[in-house]
Amino acid sequence: MKKKLLITLGILVALAAATAFTIELIPAKFDYGTSEIYSLREIEAAANLVADYVNNLEGCKLFAVRYDGDETSRNNLDYCNSLAKDGKIYTDCIVFTSVFRSPVFGGGAWNANSIYTWSWYLARAEGGEWEEVTHGYA
Repeated sequence: MKKKLLITLGILVALAAATAFTIELIPAKFDYGTSEIYSLREIEAAANLVADYVNNLEGCKLFAVRYDGDETSRNNLDYCNSLAKDGKIYTDCIVFTSVFRSPVFGGGAWNANSIYTWSWYLARAEGGEWEEVTHGYA
């Protein structure tokens, strides 16, 4: 009986490890949508900042990044400017939603192996590069 239980537990652990490994191999999906105000290159550059940020969160796995559209981006320029530091004035705002998994075993403020959906607000000053202004729960 003990031997069967140990074998069963071993198989379950192996299956869980194989599933976790397989998930790690799945590339993140990017949905750039359509835009009348930003080129695909501009949207990609901003989306890559979001991806880089999430990918640098130790133990997290990015699943998706989606452009939230022109209307949402336009409507949040004042919000981004309200968060600007050092008298910076932003001329453009772009908003994304990301989906990612927290570290498998959690840690710190993370709930273990949980799915998080965050909004990302990036902005840039006239002629400047995109920078993250804020992010958090969507």
